[in-house]
Amino acid sequence: GNLSQWSFKFLEKQLAVVRTPVRAGNYALEVKAVADGDRVEVQHGTGTTPEGSERWYAWSLYVPKTLADSDQQIGYFESKNSYRQIMAFSVRGTDVSLATRAPSSMNRWTAKGKLTPGVWHDFVFHVRWSRDAATGSIELWFDGAKAFGPVNVPTLWDANQAFFQIGFLRGRAGE
Repeated sequence: GNLSQWSFKFLEKQLAVVRTPVRAGNYALEVKAVADGDRVEVQHGTGTTPEGSERWYAWSLYVPKTLADSDQQIGYFESKNSYRQIMAFSVRGTDVSLATRAPSSMNRWTAKGKLTPGVWHDFVFHVRWSRDAATGSIELWFDGAKAFGPVNVPTLWDANQAFFQIGFLRGRAGE
């Protein structure tokens, strides 16, 4: 019923715990962009992603209306200390996608027209963390169906571990 489980909150005044709509349980986190370009994000714990480790990430997303047709990141992985983005989930209107950044930006998956307003969408993301493309890998499930993977790709930029933030990066006013 509060924001205490989030270890990092960016623009906390634009975050709220709500009772509806809720995917499961009693509460959900509402993230609002007040101005164009807003960065409103949360991070849970510090998470550890040492070389060779595997981690699973799962979350649900609900948008009450179609989002703007501009690139808005709804979640991303970034390296600690060096602060380089590693992977990002983005939305344009009703399209949702995942891009990797190392060694260069590449779109790995797009679900055109699949981010339906008024419906909860589920993401399950599996990562093997490594700077080595032969060892690092990613795979994704979207709304209960395998979306892609596993795909071998570098999942760390450097010796710094990664963290995951969800919310809006470059949000649009009123969303």
